[in-house]
Amino acid sequence: MDNYTLMKLNELPHHFWTDSRTDAIERQKIEYITRDFRKTLRDTGVSYCLYALNITANEKFVRDAGIWFDDDARNDLLGNIYNSFIHRVSSAIEPNYKRNTHAHKRFLSWGAIEHLSRNKTSYNKDGVSVANRVAPHIHATVAVHPAWKNKFLSCFQRNFCRDHFSLSKDFIDRGMTNLMKQVSSVRLEVVWNEYKWSGYCLKQVSHHSQIDDHEKSNTGLFNHNGLTKKPITETEEDLPMRLSKNSVITDINQSHSVDAIRLSKDELTADKNKRVNDLKREIDRRLRQKKDLTIVIVE
Repeated sequence: MDNYTLMKLNELPHHFWTDSRTDAIERQKIEYITRDFRKTLRDTGVSYCLYALNITANEKFVRDAGIWFDDDARNDLLGNIYNSFIHRVSSAIEPNYKRNTHAHKRFLSWGAIEHLSRNKTSYNKDGVSVANRVAPHIHATVAVHPAWKNKFLSCFQRNFCRDHFSLSKDFIDRGMTNLMKQVSSVRLEVVWNEYKWSGYCLKQVSHHSQIDDHEKSNTGLFNHNGLTKKPITETEEDLPMRLSKNSVITDINQSHSVDAIRLSKDELTADKNKRVNDLKREIDRRLRQKKDLTIVIVE
């Protein structure tokens, strides 16, 4: 079985699927950018509660500050807002949260700062369609220690007939008045599907091989350990997207969002295409006979 790697199909869950090249690139991007966050959670051994947090800056505040077209300054503004938000919520839960005795309970999070509209576009002077600028906003995943969950939620109020929360008036009055001058909205939801939410957070982050200069969104990416924010950076060397056999196998072994992958047929030689078709017929035959199967990943 040269050039093949075998996995027992009967050991895979029923929702096994294969990825197209586009899906695989998207999945690898998500796995790469969230790798430190997920590793930190795994290393704690604690079942954290995950929440989707959206914070949008006040458009008038951004314009009055003269930074509407300055993405670096906008990233700095949202980064400071996020730091202040995490500090105020942490202090409401545990006034001494910065002490080492509380280190294991601090929030863990990662997020993306966006500057462009998801749907609205216009044309620049070169006639190229570009996304419209909007108020900068954060999409973040916040991991809350179970011991802090109830006090954390007490800072919010559920919006009637909806599945999301906004900051409670009592919490705003106790310590968020000045910060809310810079913020237009704060929205919190439970994360039911971490992979899909991560994909939404990273919808404006493309791999270098997929974008032209006019499409770059300058999205700010960061990890936060409950005290400080650290930028997430990526380079061509750090984020290889070539779907080699080794990268696929490594992806499967490390991934928590996918179980297996098959290269698309347009990436295979004619000889290997024939072998793939032969394998498909063999799999179909064994399925009809209800026999154990072996899935083959082609280099």
